[in-house]
Amino acid sequence: MRGLLSLSGANLIYAIAQWIPVAIFARLGSAEELALYTLALSVPAPLLMFAQMNLRNVLASDVRNSVPFTVYRNIRVIAMVAGIAAVGLFSRNAVVTLGACVLALEWIGDIYQGQFQRQNEPRRAAYSVLLRGLLPVIALCVVLAAGFGAAAALLSNIATRLLVWLTVERGAVTDTENDQRSGNAWMEVLRTAWPLGVVMMIGSVSSNMPRYFAEYHIGHAGLAAFAVVWALAALGNLLTNSVGQAFMSPLAKVAADYDAAGFTRLSLYMTGAGLLLGVVAVLCGQFLGAWVLGLLYGAKYVQYQPLLVAILGAAGFGYAASLLGTAITAARCFREQVPVQIAAVIAGFVAGMAAIPAMGLSGLAVSIAAANLTQLIGEGIVLRGAIRAMEPKVEQRHA
Repeated sequence: MRGLLSLSGANLIYAIAQWIPVAIFARLGSAEELALYTLALSVPAPLLMFAQMNLRNVLASDVRNSVPFTVYRNIRVIAMVAGIAAVGLFSRNAVVTLGACVLALEWIGDIYQGQFQRQNEPRRAAYSVLLRGLLPVIALCVVLAAGFGAAAALLSNIATRLLVWLTVERGAVTDTENDQRSGNAWMEVLRTAWPLGVVMMIGSVSSNMPRYFAEYHIGHAGLAAFAVVWALAALGNLLTNSVGQAFMSPLAKVAADYDAAGFTRLSLYMTGAGLLLGVVAVLCGQFLGAWVLGLLYGAKYVQYQPLLVAILGAAGFGYAASLLGTAITAARCFREQVPVQIAAVIAGFVAGMAAIPAMGLSGLAVSIAAANLTQLIGEGIVLRGAIRAMEPKVEQRHA
């Protein structure tokens, strides 16, 4: 338990570190550079999300160690290289390609952290997460203080992530599993993981859709305003993701034992915690939002406090959906998540197309709420089916 708490703490620091670049850009850079940095990471995200296939959770939920780590690692590396090549070929934009490299290196490190979890070494995973969170922030401060822009910031991010991989992660993983059937294992992993790749890609489109809407309807200024507000809301997403990662293996073990009652209890606790986090976030936004925006970003961003409250309210459904998604992934319900994500994207797109032209930036909250609520309801249906599937197997084991 102490190791899980240390990993959760490291993930919390990592979550905060993901917000800091936006604050640094708001203070030291311009709205145009902040918008460019945001687009560089959001444009290639859906393709890279598909390529990463959420292999970390597939690996962490493989509690019987049926597939060697080397298979997961090699698939991840090859997929990331192919993703970078595809982004560079189709975007023909150097900054967007740099953003793809940042995401690829992040997810190559991510698969090592998954193996640390499977080896029951949460402290080593926590060390890796801490370095991946803090070193890019330090490098970004140096780059922006020196007067450079988004491209240099992305290059510094790439350099620090390479450093962590070379010094901490590569060679730190041991895999004692027999790799004699690696050819069959590759196909087994790909058959299992490709639905999650689709889920991740569609989910990335859904989460980045507000950025696309803001840039299209309002321009760089609108995207910069949304970026600084969303960075605060995204702290909750990163926190729920980190908690979900820390408890993925315990949830998977409960599911593998067909403990329907225990799995239901843990899933409901996690979902309730997500909703509670949303309520707390809204209250903080209402009473502290203007002060926080002024303190972190400057006086010119205080005007966006009402937008912050609306975005936090919409994001609350997403916090619960994130933790519920962790539960159904732990139950290895992969393909069932595809229609849920498709429905969420459609709901968010339709709501955004209707609300944003009429409401401006406030319409982004409507789009986010529609997508997150649809996802939460759909995942609840999937969870119910997974629990029902466990009950007969429990009865068979006790017969």
